Amino acid sequence: MTEHVLISPLGFAAGAVSGVYFALKEQGVAVDKVITVGTRHDDVLSAAEILERLFRRVGDVGYKPCYIDAIDLKGPERDASGPFAARMGLYIDQARKAEQTVHVAVTGGRSGMGALAALAAQLYRADHLYHLWVDEEIELHGIARAEPDPENKYVNPTIEPGLCELVALPFVNLSKLVEAVQNSPTELPERWVELVAERAPIALDTLTGYAPPGLSLRSARELLGLGEQWRVQEEASQETRADVYYTYEIGLGQLRGRLDQRDPRYLDLLVYEQRLRENIGKARLYGDTPSLSAERSEVIRRLNDLAVSALSKSFNDLYDSVTVMSRERIWLRTISVLYSAGAVDDAGRRPLRESMDRDVTGDYGKRALEKAAQGDDLGLFKWLTENEEALTALSRLVATGASVGTFVLKGIELWLKSQGMI
Repeated sequence: MTEHVLISPLGFAAGAVSGVYFALKEQGVAVDKVITVGTRHDDVLSAAEILERLFRRVGDVGYKPCYIDAIDLKGPERDASGPFAARMGLYIDQARKAEQTVHVAVTGGRSGMGALAALAAQLYRADHLYHLWVDEEIELHGIARAEPDPENKYVNPTIEPGLCELVALPFVNLSKLVEAVQNSPTELPERWVELVAERAPIALDTLTGYAPPGLSLRSARELLGLGEQWRVQEEASQETRADVYYTYEIGLGQLRGRLDQRDPRYLDLLVYEQRLRENIGKARLYGDTPSLSAERSEVIRRLNDLAVSALSKSFNDLYDSVTVMSRERIWLRTISVLYSAGAVDDAGRRPLRESMDRDVTGDYGKRALEKAAQGDDLGLFKWLTENEEALTALSRLVATGASVGTFVLKGIELWLKSQGMI
């Protein structure tokens, strides 16, 4: 017998989700599992608690609340709308692969969440898309008067006639477009050219923020950049290398990845990097001495001169957009991306945050990784434990006493390669 899964955004009103469940039940559709995706706003967490208690009382349905690492659906796309749609897509995609019937609702949460839920339903081929109309009185008082009771009309508006209506929404299957993005993330497949015409490259670039489900191509590129920053900073010694040197080197490495080799600025960048490395060599040779302090000032002056004379204004604007982070910020951002993608849950998040510099073979480091693996919907940690080549590569790190941070960031790189994302 086919299982039915309801996937919905969650805002402050628990009834916007449970109402869809009860409306489907009234139509003869027995939903086996409800999954909600929301922000970490306190009122969203409270709504999830009501749903947990409600569905325990109902007894014939499982409930899984999931969250993105944001308080509200605002800020940069990478922090809010991208992770929200990707997390919605992850659960739709998993349900489809499990041959479950997927019902997506758009009523819960802010209107932007509903739009992203509809986008995910189209990109990952849901079976049904719904809006729940409710009576004005339910809409006005649904948040304040909701209780975890199936007889409470604010969580179950089907108990009285005329309080709600489940509206089926039309949508288009765009899953083939997602496949095209995944198979060719940098170039539009020929078969799509006529379909999306001149806007095709723009459309594909936009979709990299939402596909594949869970961890998008855009997030994958960001994680690789974080891993490179981590590696450079880990190799840097305070005694032999001044902050200014590896700060510039990290920034230049990011820029090189952003520029097309045919761009005339690319050659300027190579010259710029060569001069920088000459000064890094001096730093390593002489150590942090008074003469190096003078040399450091000279390097900064020369870099500024180069930026003015050798490089165009557009290059400087590009350089200004580069963010160089401390190791702590790199680690927190990595966990944030993994959390929003579904590779870490609440139980594993805290120990992973605290384990950055722990030895991966130590008891605390092991426990942190085990906690993360237990709540991994994305499958990243499971893949690392089951893939022989990955284990061999990571075992070399373990033998040298690697930290949990280095282990995870290297593991991410290996996983991305296995998924064909790099």
